[in-house]
Amino acid sequence: MSYNIHHGAGMDDSLDLDRIAEVIAKADPDIVGLQEVDKHFSGRSNWVDQGKYLAEKLDMHYAYGVNLDYAPVSQSPEMANRQYGTAILSKFPIETYENVHLDSFEKEQRGLLKATIQVDGVPVHFYTTHLGLTPEERTLQVQQVMQLVSQQKGPSIIVGDFNAWSLSKAMKPILSEYWDAFAKKSFANTSNSKIPYQRIDYMLAKADRIQFSSQKVLRTKASDHLPIVANITLTVHNASTLNAFGD
Repeated sequence: MSYNIHHGAGMDDSLDLDRIAEVIAKADPDIVGLQEVDKHFSGRSNWVDQGKYLAEKLDMHYAYGVNLDYAPVSQSPEMANRQYGTAILSKFPIETYENVHLDSFEKEQRGLLKATIQVDGVPVHFYTTHLGLTPEERTLQVQQVMQLVSQQKGPSIIVGDFNAWSLSKAMKPILSEYWDAFAKKSFANTSNSKIPYQRIDYMLAKADRIQFSSQKVLRTKASDHLPIVANITLTVHNASTLNAFGD
């Protein structure tokens, strides 16, 4: 699953992180990439460590990638830094994780969070990202994402809010080299969740042998984006079949 959770605020302007958790729980994914995740950020999310909260509620492992990191204020629990970024939730153990900042020349720092996850004994590199708001920024950031992913051996899954249409200049390189779970699907629009008119959230893969199935865009107003889910089957070492994601 990939889901921009808009810090838990829905299209009805209601902050409800439990509603986000319910959406994820109902889909029952094995691995989730989240964007717009607060960690003691401000009153807009009640100062909650949202990645940790969701992981505990869903009984999943998690990794958090900090893209904005501000000094604490008096309302912050235990005077923790105010942070904002991305997160990965996984039913499988997370072996290692790292967040790499991408070149960002607009207002908001962007990053690529990578986790190496042991799926039935096979290491899968899972990435989540949230790219910038201008075409120039996104074009550069996509190039950097591809560069970083190319350094890894083995299957890689990249999900996130790319803030870009599939026919845009920024997306052309990555869509020409990576498998796209929602390629040629007519129901892939994810933004906004009230009237989804554009596809800007993606699930991509770099692997020798791969099959996508059960692709869905889930209809919910829990965030301003719709979550996407898919079943991904990877064939490894020419023999065993790895079902990396649940329906």
